[in-house]
Amino acid sequence: RYIPMDWSEWLPTGDSLSAASYAISTITGDAAPIVKHSQGISGTTISYTELSGGSAGEIYTVTATITTTNGNIDKRRFRLKVNNRYL
Repeated sequence: RYIPMDWSEWLPTGDSLSAASYAISTITGDAAPIVKHSQGISGTTISYTELSGGSAGEIYTVTATITTTNGNIDKRRFRLKVNNRYL
């Protein structure tokens, strides 16, 4: 799943993203942990990650950390609940 984060409301005028990283919490004994396939920056204000997997019913904490061209650093956390997907 592709997850974008828009930082434009936080960024001062003239500043832009220069680096972005994502970390996923680990759950002890998790048989199918979330896998991070990619992470990066799209344009000047959007960071993203692409995740898959996870154990149904588990809630994971994802932490996004960005650095701007002016040297500002910020972290944002969100929770991700994994559900079974039926087609």
